[in-house]
Amino acid sequence: MLLQDSSAGTGPDPVAAAPPRAVSAIARFMLRSLAAIAVVVVGGFFALRSVTVREAERDSRSRVELQGALVESVGLQDGLLRRDFRTLGVTDRTQAALWAEREGFTARRGG
Repeated sequence: MLLQDSSAGTGPDPVAAAPPRAVSAIARFMLRSLAAIAVVVVGGFFALRSVTVREAERDSRSRVELQGALVESVGLQDGLLRRDFRTLGVTDRTQAALWAEREGFTARRGG
């Protein structure tokens, strides 16, 4: 025969069987909800960042191609890009600047 502890009582332990208080249940719910929101926000940030970077690269590429086609259609000659002024029919930079102004090109000043 086994000896029983007389102080154990006959029913379940009242401290262990007590349901959680409403405050602690709400606090756990809020903490878990905040953790879930943080995971969604961080995941969304990285997903949107990669999409945005790809879109910016694609947009930049199309703008550069469009602007290059525009400059080419205006009549930019290879000689101007290589600073070979003879292809423009001029002999120095000053005459090349005058030619560019006459053709409608504008110079950007400064850095």
